[in-house]
Amino acid sequence: LLSLCGDRLGLGRTFLTRPGHAGSPRLETGGFWHTVTRVVTVRPWLSILGGGGLLLLASLPMLEMRLGFNGLQTFPKTLEVSKAFAILQRDFTAGYLQPVDIVLQGEIAAPEVWHGLSAFLTLLRHDPAQMFLEVDPLEAFQQNEAKGLAVLSVPMQGDINSLATRQALARLRQAYIPHAFATAPVAVFVGGAAGAKDDLARVAARAAGDALC
Repeated sequence: LLSLCGDRLGLGRTFLTRPGHAGSPRLETGGFWHTVTRVVTVRPWLSILGGGGLLLLASLPMLEMRLGFNGLQTFPKTLEVSKAFAILQRDFTAGYLQPVDIVLQGEIAAPEVWHGLSAFLTLLRHDPAQMFLEVDPLEAFQQNEAKGLAVLSVPMQGDINSLATRQALARLRQAYIPHAFATAPVAVFVGGAAGAKDDLARVAARAAGDALC
């Protein structure tokens, strides 16, 4: 517009108006933007509260936002991929494909470690949501005493991206492991695909909270 009108724009003369006539008398005598400008200038706090209130209302959906991964639970049950996963879970136990790895580091041969493993497996069997599948310690437990390392693979029910899986991992980390290995001379870590995705989701949640603050 400036390249077309040049200096004439400031004088009120454009190709849409006659020379010597202002473009719009409403700029001085009234109009919507004139009223808005006057209200904002005279009562700035009222404008801040009104604008801030609208922004808060627009951000309310953030309270229900769930951070994480879009697992199969977000897809319609009628899709072929959902049906295929249901068949895998029902007939082949898909949880064995991506188990949770419980890594022990320390004095693996200590008696407290074996007592802790027994208590840990008992807690898994009595999980209220029954998210953890049966574990055979002879097959699922591998150890390297020379390096002081051991790993226990624990298969889980359902989709590892689901909310139920994240809640089960929270019980695993915050209740089962501290209770079972309280006296064992080892450090316990949770890994595997499910553990890694849970860690990433928690990091994303903390980052989103920091960004909002």
